[in-house]
Formats: sequence, C-alpha cells, structure tokens
Amino acid sequence: MTALFGRPIFPIPEHFVRKAAHVFEYLILGMLLLSGFYSGARPQRSCIAAFLCGVVYAASDETHQIFIPGRTASPIDVGIDSIGIMAGIGICVWWYARQHHAPHPSQAKKIDYS
Repeated sequence: MTALFGRPIFPIPEHFVRKAAHVFEYLILGMLLLSGFYSGARPQRSCIAAFLCGVVYAASDETHQIFIPGRTASPIDVGIDSIGIMAGIGICVWWYARQHHAPHPSQAKKIDYS
C-alpha cells in the first residue's frame, strides 16, 4: 500500500500480505466446498469431505508450482491454505447452527395458563 510520494502507509511485509490473501482465498474455497458437500443427514461427513477436497486442491496447487520457473512448492503453504479451509468450514458450521438452532429455554416464550 503506497501513499503520496511512493512511501508506504502501513509498512506490512509483502510476504505477510500474500499469506493472508491465501488464507482468505482458501477460506472462501472451504465455504464453497462445504456448501457443495453439505448434507443435513451427515454434517460431519460433509465437513470432512470438504476439508479433504480442499487440502488435495492445495497440495495439487503446490505440486503445480514445482513446474513453474521461479516458483517453489512448500508443505508449509499447504498447511497455511488448510487453515483457511478450516476457517471457512468453521464459519459455515457456525452460521448454519446459528440459523437452525432452537432458542435457549430462557429465551423461549412463556405461556400464561391463568
């Protein structure tokens, strides 16, 4: 990020920004994968399937980088991408539970029988 005269506004290392962008991209991928795999009957299996597909994609992306001049593959990058996938799945699970969860008994409407 640059401002006037080409001086950085926030001196954030480019490496950190790139890794954060990867986490965000894979967060979106995790959300989309869970949306595609979601089954109300077996939500745990849906989460596992989405996570495994996301990790396989991240590993294939790193393998692809071996063949690109100037790029390197790293298992650490697969781990960083996996964090994004888990975060995306976690957000979807939280959101689904929030939307479909029964209200707490203290918040339920009380019926007056008198």
